[in-house]
Amino acid sequence: MAAAQTPAAAPAPPAPSAPPAATAAPAVRPRATLPPLSPQGVSTAALVGTAAPPDSRGPNGFHWIVPGKLAGTAEPGLSHSIDYDLDLLARIGVTHLISLTEKDLDQEALGRHGLQNIHLPVFDRETPSIAQTYMLLRRMQKLLDEGKVVAVHCKAGIGRTGTVLAAWMIREGGLSTSSAIERLRLINKSYVQTEMQENFLHAFEADMLMRL
Repeated sequence: MAAAQTPAAAPAPPAPSAPPAATAAPAVRPRATLPPLSPQGVSTAALVGTAAPPDSRGPNGFHWIVPGKLAGTAEPGLSHSIDYDLDLLARIGVTHLISLTEKDLDQEALGRHGLQNIHLPVFDRETPSIAQTYMLLRRMQKLLDEGKVVAVHCKAGIGRTGTVLAAWMIREGGLSTSSAIERLRLINKSYVQTEMQENFLHAFEADMLMRL
């Protein structure tokens, strides 16, 4: 008699399909490369090969954000004479200033040092509008794309200056508001001065994401 055949094993049930991946929140694609930071701010290595040597510190309140390209500073003439500060800025390669003070800089003084500026008056401890910020950032980036060296200033060079620099990091560097502020405060702990300025940056970031 032939041996009974063992019945074939039933096929295994198909593995459950993986759940669909969560849709990631839209991110701003960075258009500018930000330099590496050390705990003390912009790393010395980031200065190599830029228009400014590593010891180019500029006047009081001056800080490189992108070495040799973009900086923040106090108002020229705040601590020394305006000619002294403008001379220092010109010597380290700055070509254009973004002036956020209510009163514009002395145009004759700027001309004596071969400098130009864009004036957008903003009240102390406040912010420009979102529309003004887009306009200003486009003009700033056009200058940077042309190889110009830009320094942003208000009075002390911390609140309004930090706000515009953070907005630039959000738009051009692809950073979140929190990351932009954190990065700036590694360079200067006083950047972005008021709750109004922080709230504005969150609103600016949200507006950018809605436009994607």
